[in-house]
Amino acid sequence: MDLNKEDGGNRKFILVELEKKIAREITAERVRRVAKKLGGDFEYMELDGPLFDEQGKISPGVSFDDLAKYIYFTETHTSMGKAKGNYLGEADGVHYFLFFDGIGGNVVNKKSIAMLSKISGPKIIYADKLVLDEATLARHQITFKQIPYEIKVY
Repeated sequence: MDLNKEDGGNRKFILVELEKKIAREITAERVRRVAKKLGGDFEYMELDGPLFDEQGKISPGVSFDDLAKYIYFTETHTSMGKAKGNYLGEADGVHYFLFFDGIGGNVVNKKSIAMLSKISGPKIIYADKLVLDEATLARHQITFKQIPYEIKVY
């Protein structure tokens, strides 16, 4: 952080702490204070179970919220606020959506995109299946990404 302040750099780092209580109650607060003092920012996150299995498929029991946060971060490199239904948020003029209620059966159709007509601009929708034609996608400025195949896996 000092080097970033010194030379205007954009270095980032990840601090890993194995002791949950110490990380949450002591380390996070110390880093937050240093970041604030140096004009930087800080996010505290806890890891959960894996989102994907060995074959790259979504692990059973993955929640909408966990998958939504992961997709939003991989698309925008920023943290997601609170999802509003299927709407994850907007970044750089692009609106992100996730249709996910467990594995399989998450379909984007005319009924599911009715709410999108109120949102102008490009949209990226993640779901299992798409039953819309290319003209409808173009009219609504929709890019469809099939889950799990088009989710970036790191």
